[in-house]
Amino acid sequence: MKKIAIVLTVIAVIAVAAGVRRFSVYFPSVSDEYAEQDVKAALSELLNLSLLRALTEQSGILDGIITAERGADGRISYITVDTERLNIIRSVLTLEVYRALKEYDSSVLGIPVGNALGIRLLSGKGPKIPVTIIPLGSVTGEIKSSFSSAGINQTKYELNIEFSISVNVLTPFTRATQELKSVLCVAQTVIIGETPGIIWGQDG
Repeated sequence: MKKIAIVLTVIAVIAVAAGVRRFSVYFPSVSDEYAEQDVKAALSELLNLSLLRALTEQSGILDGIITAERGADGRISYITVDTERLNIIRSVLTLEVYRALKEYDSSVLGIPVGNALGIRLLSGKGPKIPVTIIPLGSVTGEIKSSFSSAGINQTKYELNIEFSISVNVLTPFTRATQELKSVLCVAQTVIIGETPGIIWGQDG
């Protein structure tokens, strides 16, 4: 009986050790994956809502950014971009996003222990493991201009601002960098016929 008890004790110790090892490897991995998804969703919402708020407060801010100039045949010969206004808009919107990011309370984020354990029945349950967001540098806004096919003998012109947010994501287990981009369409038009030229600037 004594030998059986010893054998059972050894088996129990090995099982516990194996369980702890699996937990130490699996738990951080699942936690980080959940945190990455949680932060991505939060940043996406923050970015889009801050842009929407700024555009709503300054109604018509995007009007007249591009002007289509037509030739004698009535077709668009070139497009003029009001770069001065465009740069002001980019600066205003970038600042709004940065303010929203600085004021964001990351305490609302967290990884439920049930999710970190990978047990479906416990998903969303248990105390939350804290996740902290630390902004890295400033928010950037890059102006992008492009032509794309819009059908037979038709070309679509788009003027966009691509905003980027970069943050450090801290959990009790790791530290990772997360970047999120969002594209705001400033102006677009469909051109029939030949692709026109672009003039960056506004006369008068």
